[in-house]
Amino acid sequence: MKWIKTTFLLLALCGPLLAEPTVVRGSRLLDIKKSGKIKIGIQNEYRPFRIENPKPGYPGIDVELANALGEALEVEVEISYLPLDQLLIETNEGKLDVSLGGISSTLERARKVNFSDPYMKTTPAGLLARDSLPPESESVNYARRQFKSLSDLKYLGPITIGVRAGTANETLLRTDPDFQKHKIKVFQDRTIALAALESREIDLLVADDVYLRALLLKRPELMNRFLPLLDKYLEDHISMAIPPGDPELWNYLNFFIKEMIRTGRMQTIINKYFQSGAWF
Repeated sequence: MKWIKTTFLLLALCGPLLAEPTVVRGSRLLDIKKSGKIKIGIQNEYRPFRIENPKPGYPGIDVELANALGEALEVEVEISYLPLDQLLIETNEGKLDVSLGGISSTLERARKVNFSDPYMKTTPAGLLARDSLPPESESVNYARRQFKSLSDLKYLGPITIGVRAGTANETLLRTDPDFQKHKIKVFQDRTIALAALESREIDLLVADDVYLRALLLKRPELMNRFLPLLDKYLEDHISMAIPPGDPELWNYLNFFIKEMIRTGRMQTIINKYFQSGAWF
C-alpha cells in the first residue's frame, strides 16, 4: 500500500511537468485589439460601396460598414482605397486585416483569401440598348415579350456585351453557355464601359444590380435609351475578405455580420443609398 501512495504522489507532482505544453497561436483579432487599430482596404472605384468626394454623411455602404466594425471592436479604423486586384494581393499577404468594397466571393478568389458570410446578396444585371430589342408583333394574339433579366437575352440575336475586367461578371460571361453567341468586350473601369454603352460601341453593359440601381437613381434619363435588366439571374454574395489562416477573426466577422443583419442596421445602411438620391 505504501508504494502505491508514493506512486500517486509522484504522479501528482510530476503531472504538470509531463503534460503536453500549450501552444499559443498568434491571433490577428488579438493583435487588432492590442494595437487599437484595424487596417481595412476598400475597393477604390465602386459606387455606392465607396463614394469618392462624398457629401457629408454619405461615404458609401462599405465605408459605413467598416466604421461600424471599428466601433464594435472599439478600435481606430485605418482605410486604404485600392484597385480590386491590389486589394486581394495585400489581403493575401496580411498587409490588410479586412477588405471590403462590393467584393463577390468566388472559388477562384477563395484560393488566395478567406471570405466571411455574405452581408449583401446581388445578381448580375444589365443595361440593354432599347434599339437592340427585336420588333414587337402587332398581333393581339401574341403577348409582348418581356426583358427583365440577363436570362432573357436568349430571345436576342448576337450582341456586343461590355463588362469590367477582372470581375466575377467577366468570368460569368466567358464561362456561362448562355452568353457564348455574344461578343464580349472588356473595359478597365465601369466609367469607360458606360461611355461605350452610351456611344453604342456596345449593346449591353453587365454589372452587379447594386451598381446599376445606383446609376439609374443618379441618372434616370438613361432609361429613355436603355432598358434595365435587374431581375435575378443568379445569386452573388458580397462578403468581407480576410487573410487566410485566422479562424478567430473569421468567426468574429461572421458574428458581426449576423448581428448587423439581425438588428436591421445593415438594411438601414443599404436603404440610405437606394431609397433616395441624397448622396449624389
